[in-house]
Amino acid sequence: MSRKIPKEPTTRPAFNAYEKHVRDINNFVIPYQRENKYKKVVGETDLDVLKREYRFIRESEEEDAKSWETRLARRHYERLYKDYAIAELSQWREGSVGFRWLNQTEVLQGKGYSCCAATDCDSASELNTFEVPFTYEEDGETKATLVKVRLCRSCQVKMRESYRIAREKLK
Repeated sequence: MSRKIPKEPTTRPAFNAYEKHVRDINNFVIPYQRENKYKKVVGETDLDVLKREYRFIRESEEEDAKSWETRLARRHYERLYKDYAIAELSQWREGSVGFRWLNQTEVLQGKGYSCCAATDCDSASELNTFEVPFTYEEDGETKATLVKVRLCRSCQVKMRESYRIAREKLK
């Protein structure tokens, strides 16, 4: 007794390009997909800790830092270059100016020394150094300090106008 083996059809069904693509994806790609090995971090990153623990001016009383978060923020603060500040003048029309310390790449590029310290300006002509009062709020308390900024002529005008607008708001 012999078994009859059914013959395979000699013609394949006609697929268009999209149907072939879907068939190949279903047969070859989807079964072999792995789970994403780079899962989203659930805990707190070092950057989150630095943002939380950041202080524009660190005081000497914080020397006895007990937590690793405070020690990490202090190490970051000690790496900054605090001779001159970088000025954020994008909102000068509202009377607000932001300052931050330089990092290593900005020092190597000459930002704030040999070219204008405004974030959106790279002018290197007619630079003047100013020591300006900077009042800011940190942890609910208002603090003030003097920062040195080196600006070109057009950014000097913006900064003066922003201080004038801020004084008018206070009146």
